[in-house]
Amino acid sequence: MYIPFSGRWPYLSALLLLPVLAAPGCRSGQPTPPKLAPAVSINTAPTRPDAPVTVGFYNLENLFDTQDDPKTDDKDFLPGARLQWSDERYHIKLERLASVIAEIGGAAGLDVLGVAEVENRQVLEDLVKEPAIAGRHYSIVHFDSPDPRGIDVALLYKPERFTPTAQRSVPIALPDTTMGTRDILVVDGQLNGTPLTLMVGHWPSRRSGRKSVNRRYAAARQARRVIDEQLKADPQARIVLMGDLNDAPTDTAVVQLLNSSPDLKNLPKGKLYNAYYDLQVAGKGTMYYRSRPDVFDMMLLSPGLAQGPGLRFRPGSAAIYSPERLTNPQPKFPGEPLGTYIGRKYLGGCSDHFPVYLTLVP
Repeated sequence: MYIPFSGRWPYLSALLLLPVLAAPGCRSGQPTPPKLAPAVSINTAPTRPDAPVTVGFYNLENLFDTQDDPKTDDKDFLPGARLQWSDERYHIKLERLASVIAEIGGAAGLDVLGVAEVENRQVLEDLVKEPAIAGRHYSIVHFDSPDPRGIDVALLYKPERFTPTAQRSVPIALPDTTMGTRDILVVDGQLNGTPLTLMVGHWPSRRSGRKSVNRRYAAARQARRVIDEQLKADPQARIVLMGDLNDAPTDTAVVQLLNSSPDLKNLPKGKLYNAYYDLQVAGKGTMYYRSRPDVFDMMLLSPGLAQGPGLRFRPGSAAIYSPERLTNPQPKFPGEPLGTYIGRKYLGGCSDHFPVYLTLVP
């Protein structure tokens, strides 16, 4: 969730006065969701081993269950708390998120999906059992992180396409506090027989002004250390770094500290290819603040995936999934994702971020 350096709450107060409009899909603000699709599993046919692979990332915006976890600060998402979270709203959110995931990646769907802002493994288990995606039989990689609110990152994958061989949670030491933050999830595996490392991150928010900048610098440095270790062992290692970085592809942490470039054809030595730089420059967004779009959700690729033979990035395939049904119906906010809440007001949307995805080809 994006929170700028200042001025967030007056803006939210104004939005609380807006009426909620009922519309298909994630736009519905009604207590009972509309019928999104028949309650049957889809895409159960096996995928060809040599087929293109679709990789995605989605910030699920506070996917909390309704149970109290005494180890974390989840009090807002309990029945009777200030957000009035409930079993009904929880299951509405699960259904709507699954309906979005089902639509990405064509008929076969996403082969691998990194996610952020999930409370625990149980919410992931509930999500993958939703009828819209149950037929894909997604497996889960998840670790509890030291984030005070208990929100984590995780990886969903089709076991017939991707086989994990190692997985770990890499902590990020923040420079100005002992408070924990989301770890970096690192999963090594075989994608149709080709070694591939998937990294999922959710960098510190912009809530704390300059402190937050330094915290994201720390996250960028740690992510780059992990990548450099892999590349030192194998310069052609295939690595995908995905996540909600709370920075744009043009920001210092991404360009300088991650050492990234938008030049796919002539990628400088040692640099990562940022598949989402051009979308930021073109004025696109995965999230908005005061009608300004930014691409905070992105994927960066190691040289082994950007160039050379074998498994590689398909040029032009990086995209933001933002159909109209995921957007805010208010004319004041054209194109913005409709979140589940704005402040304390329940909107019933899927997420305040759009998902991103790209294609790898053999």
